[in-house]
Amino acid sequence: MSQPATPAVQVVVTNYHGWTNAIVLGNGLVEAVVVPDAGRVMQFRFTGSTSGPFWENPKLFGKTSANNNWNTTGAFGGDKSWPAPQSDWKGGWPPPAGFDGSPYTCEITNGIVNLTGVIDSAYKIQVTRTIELAAHQPVMRINTVFRRFDSAIRTNAVSVWVITQVTDPAGIYVPIPSPSIFAPANYHQLGSGMPGRFTNANGLISFTRDTVTQRHLGFDAGSLAWVGTNLSLRIDASRVTGLSETNYPNGGCLTVVYTNPNPTPYEELECFGPLTNLLAGQTMSFVTTYTLFNRTENDPEAEGRKILGLPAR
Repeated sequence: MSQPATPAVQVVVTNYHGWTNAIVLGNGLVEAVVVPDAGRVMQFRFTGSTSGPFWENPKLFGKTSANNNWNTTGAFGGDKSWPAPQSDWKGGWPPPAGFDGSPYTCEITNGIVNLTGVIDSAYKIQVTRTIELAAHQPVMRINTVFRRFDSAIRTNAVSVWVITQVTDPAGIYVPIPSPSIFAPANYHQLGSGMPGRFTNANGLISFTRDTVTQRHLGFDAGSLAWVGTNLSLRIDASRVTGLSETNYPNGGCLTVVYTNPNPTPYEELECFGPLTNLLAGQTMSFVTTYTLFNRTENDPEAEGRKILGLPAR
């Protein structure tokens, strides 16, 4: 059935991979598939397509989010939000159930979807994610809001952490800010070893997934580019002006890329808001922007440079 929407954006509730209450937002160019039962935006694709850059786990199609999500490697896939730093989680894993372990509720108003989670018992934080499409552009924006309702067990400064799981790409591309807080390496090592085909030259870092071992690199760049076989995706987030690296998790990273080894091939493109001492009754928000492209360049790096607005090599 269709829901009331603005003329530029249509909203349809449908069955998507067994989720009977999935919501498809469409602006005529692109569609966002929102699955409240999984607590995620499961896909972002061109209108008329059945696939997109987001990785989806067929092992959990049609399932409702629960505490054992992460017993299956990669869980549902799609795009979600967690609290950072991970070191504050009880035991470090799995994610807190209020953020990722319960279904979300959903409201649709004027072509905009609001997903709302339960109040997490340890953080006393509730997540609301507002998902909307830009009119006449292949662009999705998600505003993730953390609201603290009461005094909490987890009281350290917290950051909004947005994780987008994507399919195995031809390449991941990260522009190097000038200057970079991580110069001269221009990246921050978050795990041992380096991903495949790593290069760092001419204002751009690029790499592919290591098929054997997980890899984890952080950056102070505000943009990440994924280049696939036929599609490309750019994700943007803004750093708050005037804040130092100590105001961000992972040693000052605004963005992070995680690559997962075989037999479950996916990457995570991650963005972080600033660490905030959130008091009861207060909120914090963080906006991530996703732009989808049809790939036009034969060379993956040329495609990455193009969608990032960088000079050709």
